[in-house]
Amino acid sequence: MKRLCSLLLAFIATLCLFCACSEPEEETGVYTVTFTQEGQADIVKEVESGEALTDIPTPVGKDGYDVAWNTTNFSKITGNLTVTAVATPKTYVITYTYDPRLDNAYEVTLEKTTQSVVYNTQFTLATATASNAEKTLIFQGWVDEETNEPVVAGTYDFTRDITLVAQFGVADVEWS
Repeated sequence: MKRLCSLLLAFIATLCLFCACSEPEEETGVYTVTFTQEGQADIVKEVESGEALTDIPTPVGKDGYDVAWNTTNFSKITGNLTVTAVATPKTYVITYTYDPRLDNAYEVTLEKTTQSVVYNTQFTLATATASNAEKTLIFQGWVDEETNEPVVAGTYDFTRDITLVAQFGVADVEWS
C-alpha cells in the first residue's frame, strides 16, 4: 500500500510539474486600433487577437508638414491600441541669385547662395552688394523668381523651395 501511495504521489507531483511549466493560453478576442489625428474624426479598426492589421488608413496631409503615424508595426495585435498622427515640419531651401546682366558692369557679392529653412519658423534673409570702380548700387531687397513678389524675413510659409533674386537701385545723388 505504501508503494501504491508513493507511486500515486510521484505521479501527481510529476503532473503538477508539467502543468506549472506549460505556456499560458493566448488571449482570444477582438481588439480595437484607434487612429487619431488633430482636426479629424477618429478611425477605429477591429482586429482578432494575434492577427495583423493590414487596412492601415493614410493620415491626412498638412501643407508644409510630413504627416505619419507614431506606430508602424501592426503585425500582431495583442491589445487595444491608439495610434496618433505626428506632423513634422518640412525643411525647404532658399536659393539666392541676382540678375546675370549685372555681371558685365558690377561685381556682385551674395552673403550666401543657399539657406535651409524649416516651415513655419522664423528666418532672416541674406544680403547682397553690387559695385564697380565708379559706383555702388543700393541693395533694395529680394523678389521671388517665380512670382516676382517681394519677400521679407519673417515666418517661412512657402510650401516649396524658392529662388530669390536680389534687387538693386542706383543711389540718389545730391548735388551741391
